[in-house]
Order: sequence, then C-alpha cells, then structure tokens
Amino acid sequence: MKRRVLYVDDDPARLRGPLEYYLGSSSVDYASTTSIAVEKLAHNEYCALIVDAVMPCGSSSTVPQQIMDKLRSSNSGVDLAVLLKTGELSDYILDHYKKNVPVIIITGGGKYRLEESLSRKLPWFKDENIAVVDWPMDRDELIGFLHPRISKFQDQYYRWA
Repeated sequence: MKRRVLYVDDDPARLRGPLEYYLGSSSVDYASTTSIAVEKLAHNEYCALIVDAVMPCGSSSTVPQQIMDKLRSSNSGVDLAVLLKTGELSDYILDHYKKNVPVIIITGGGKYRLEESLSRKLPWFKDENIAVVDWPMDRDELIGFLHPRISKFQDQYYRWA
C-alpha cells in the first residue's frame, strides 16, 4: 500500500509543505470539513489521519444522519477521531481496519485538556495510535509521530498485499 494520508483542516496550507515533503504530493488527500473526511474515509485507503481539533462539519447527502448529528459540535475534528477509534463509523466505512489508522489531532492550545477529554471518551487513549499535538509543530515532530506508526499499521494490515 502506498503511504497515503488524509489531512482534515479548514486551513490545509499550514502542514501541506511538511506532509508533501515526507509523503510526496500525490499521497496527501485534503478535506475541508469533517463530513468530506468521512466520505473520503469510506471510499479510500489511508495509513494515517491528521485532523484539526476545531473543524466545521459541513453537509453531506451521502453520510448517514446519525453520523452527521455526532459531528455537529465545534470540536468536530475530535468527534471524527473518536467516532473512527470507537468503531462508530464502521457501518458506513465498512473496513474494520480503518479504526486502527494512526490519528494526529492538532490543537491551537489546550493540549492537556483535550487529552483528558479524550481519556474519558476513549479509556484506552494512551495505548492507541492517537496523539494530540499543539500547533505550531515542526516537521521533525510530525514525521517522528507518523513514520513508525504508519510502518506498523502497514505491516499489520498490508503485509500480504
């Protein structure tokens, strides 16, 4: 599997350079709302998800209403990560492996408060392939998180491909 990342941000320019440097420009898909991200997750294979914590939900005629309702908070980027990790998107996305995709949640502040909130929603948060990072972050921090997790994910789910 080619290393392909879904980057969900209403300001994709802030990480475009480091991601394309590490992965190549053809390996980064962008979504400007969480509803677009759900559609892309349903129809494509990714080895990582990078999402801004505070995102607009947007609208969709294809994403089921019960998923859209859960994405309507001001932290819909966080909600997207939680829905993916808990398997609540499984009926729509179908591929069970996708809940194991490494996730980076970017926050403009309040990293520890967000980690505490995630720990309540995802009791296994610290053991999971999920991280919260403060913006701004440097290229080395981004690649340092992505590289080993993408490699492990690919080894687990694509060794026979």
